[in-house]
Amino acid sequence: FSGDRLANSRVIFEKPATVACSPDGAWIALWDSTIAAWHVPSGTLAWERPAPGSAPDAPYQAIAWSPDGRMLAAARRDEARVELWSMPAGELVRAINLDDTLPADPADGPAVASLAFSSDSQWIACACADGAVRLLEASSGRVARRLARHAGPVRWVAFAPAGWIASADAHEIWLRDAPRGELLGVLVRSREPLRCSALDPKGNVLVTADQSGRVRTWRLPSSEMHEVVGNGPSRVTSLVASREAGWIAWADEQGYVAWTESAEDPVVQRFPSGLNRVRLAASPDGRTLAIAGWGKTPILVRAMPGGETKPIGADAAAVEAVAFIGRDRLATAHADGTLAIWNPVTAQLYATLSAGALTSLAASSDGRWLAGGAADGTVHLWDASMHHSSIPAAHAARVRRVAFAPDNASVASAAQDGTVRLWRLAGLTPEFACDATGVAVTDLAFCLDGALLACSGEDRHVALWSRTRGARIGVLTGLSPGPLELLAASADGRRLFAAGGPRDKNLPPAGGVEAWDMAVLRREISAAGLPEF
Repeated sequence: FSGDRLANSRVIFEKPATVACSPDGAWIALWDSTIAAWHVPSGTLAWERPAPGSAPDAPYQAIAWSPDGRMLAAARRDEARVELWSMPAGELVRAINLDDTLPADPADGPAVASLAFSSDSQWIACACADGAVRLLEASSGRVARRLARHAGPVRWVAFAPAGWIASADAHEIWLRDAPRGELLGVLVRSREPLRCSALDPKGNVLVTADQSGRVRTWRLPSSEMHEVVGNGPSRVTSLVASREAGWIAWADEQGYVAWTESAEDPVVQRFPSGLNRVRLAASPDGRTLAIAGWGKTPILVRAMPGGETKPIGADAAAVEAVAFIGRDRLATAHADGTLAIWNPVTAQLYATLSAGALTSLAASSDGRWLAGGAADGTVHLWDASMHHSSIPAAHAARVRRVAFAPDNASVASAAQDGTVRLWRLAGLTPEFACDATGVAVTDLAFCLDGALLACSGEDRHVALWSRTRGARIGVLTGLSPGPLELLAASADGRRLFAAGGPRDKNLPPAGGVEAWDMAVLRREISAAGLPEF
């Protein structure tokens, strides 16, 4: 091709062949019962020789040229074998036998249907008939990793940005984290059988064509805008982001607490809390993590990062919610209807109040206000002196979450019936109301200086609402196959974290934490000419 026109069209090989171009465009590999290399600048066939073995017609199913231009991988159609060739000389370096990939039914196609090199040319992904994707080390030919199986034969595979791998069977395209071997999510589900798929050179756009002839395009998640921070063996039940220190912590339904020093840090540390139904809170300075729940010692405080853990209130009732009020006070809502205020350093009990069945707590960042949501739909508010006000029946259903805006001038509440309300302080006057997600709202977070309100529900989506416009502006879709039920935002509101995981234990991974860069998202929305937040 020359520009947008087909130029100097001619026949360079007069028999069927599997074809691949070198990254610099100087060579065309032609693999058939004979193998050959066409030199594009000179317009000549540089060499041609018989393929190894007693090959039938068209013995090769797929070939792929490495990005560094030094190697070609070729998958045989007649054998469970991948060959590695040095290029452009065309010398066979090694043959890798993959006999365990042979399909039980010949109708499932060849043992390896598709090949792809990683961007650094060090790894080769193989789409296998047994439903697995195998990663081969290019330098040695060893099978380094076998990724979880699709329901049927894998027909296509490609490397996406950030080391991710996209792989397709007849009806689904999966996205996985290759270095960790983890399933990130299902990108495409098609009722019609998928016939072919392709990824653009930058790894941004996925194209599929199905049996009905319909061609569709899909935008892949940007590794800059959306990433998986950590996965775990159990569904996540609590999530918190430190305001100043930058660490992120989450708890799972088995009572384990995990944390990482930043979203960019791949090291995740875990420890058992000994509690059930764990709730977490971070002190404003990021030096303390509060861990509360159901157990013999229902309140723990841990010095962060990774310091000593000590108990508070050994005789207290089970805790339903927890929040720091400034640096030196910790509020806990108990199952017996008590609201307790503690000194987290000395474990001294400052005060107890009768507050009823509170389901959530949140404190303003300046320590002046404490808000609580109740099972009967009431929203409660206490000032620094613990003077109380409330809005009975603020919602028609159980309040799942309360959250303060970054300016501490408003507090938001979300309920089981899917409604979200924003209340102006100090009189709790209505400011904003919406039906946020269409399902029960499970958490709230303010982003980008409070201009954006994120709402999670009992699905894989996070609804985004413009606080200034009072309108829903978009939806974020998670990579986890389970619901995203928890949200947290960084102190600057730039990063939004979401967590949850499948309630179905058969769906991997069981629990995960994902992160969006909302500043990058805002930039992309602006570049696309869409309305601002």
